Amino acid sequence: MEEVNTFAAGAGTPRICFATVTNEAFAVAAEVLLYSFIKFNPWFDGDIVVVETGDLSADTRKRLDSIYPVRYVQGSAGLEQRMDELQQAIPWLVNKRAHFHVFELFRLSEYQHIVYVDGDTYCCGDIRELFYRDEPLLACPDAFTLRRQLWDKLGELAPEVLPEATPYGPDVNRSFNSGVMSINGPLISEQTYNSLLDVLNPQVFENSDFGDQMALNVYFKGRFDTLSARYNYMVLIEEYIKGLENITSLEARIVHFAGRIKPWFDFAYPELLEKAPHYLKFIDNWHELLHAARDQSELARIAAQVAKQRAWAKQHAAELSVDNVKRIS
Repeated sequence: MEEVNTFAAGAGTPRICFATVTNEAFAVAAEVLLYSFIKFNPWFDGDIVVVETGDLSADTRKRLDSIYPVRYVQGSAGLEQRMDELQQAIPWLVNKRAHFHVFELFRLSEYQHIVYVDGDTYCCGDIRELFYRDEPLLACPDAFTLRRQLWDKLGELAPEVLPEATPYGPDVNRSFNSGVMSINGPLISEQTYNSLLDVLNPQVFENSDFGDQMALNVYFKGRFDTLSARYNYMVLIEEYIKGLENITSLEARIVHFAGRIKPWFDFAYPELLEKAPHYLKFIDNWHELLHAARDQSELARIAAQVAKQRAWAKQHAAELSVDNVKRIS
């Protein structure tokens, strides 16, 4: 496993690590994630690890390193070989191959605690709790588990009868989303890593649409503790989270664009407003973080944003009719 920018902590210093997986195509996502993490967690003095699924360009590394000195890790020959074999048997997994590089974190035994976060996320609050909990593995329930829990809570008010869903096999009845994981020391070992590689066989994936999340749920079946969804606020299922935990987006610490809508896609706003209006505020937040990460002059950024808002106000604000709009009372 090739590594660069290795850090050495002082004697007795707990080794903590914030980590993500990326490649050149999704580097902008890693940029926003790292910037937002440091912005809302200025206390952090551990390592940031980026697992590469393809060599990052010098420009990309420069951008990431300007936010925080990054340690870069690449997939082992063993992982690549297993993925080659699995992909031959199940060709569609080529689209999810990069995701399996999260396994590399489980062999970084120099760390006492690793917090992994998917690239299609951003931080919007302090997440220090995730670095100091004692449980071996913390993760948020996935959409299947949250939906089942919410339907039980709603009872007769549930909007439909749920079909039987066993996406990770019939004996996995409590599952988690692998987009945010807090991994504690005992699990970070070559033994865990090799055991995860052993899960990469065609029989596990032949009836699944999932990649790494499938393998992780099969391997850690019944061996994870539940994390509040404020740490994995999945926009796609926002109403599930609100209904179960009685929290709103204002209480989210990590926002996750799970699903097909990603903030770096150039969607037309009218289309989003029509088909996915609940995404707009999160996409706006993501773009503001990107601008802040890249702008050298804060005053120049503010001036540009004010000019844009002024132009909109002059052209469109007066056109919005409130005569026939019902007031909230």
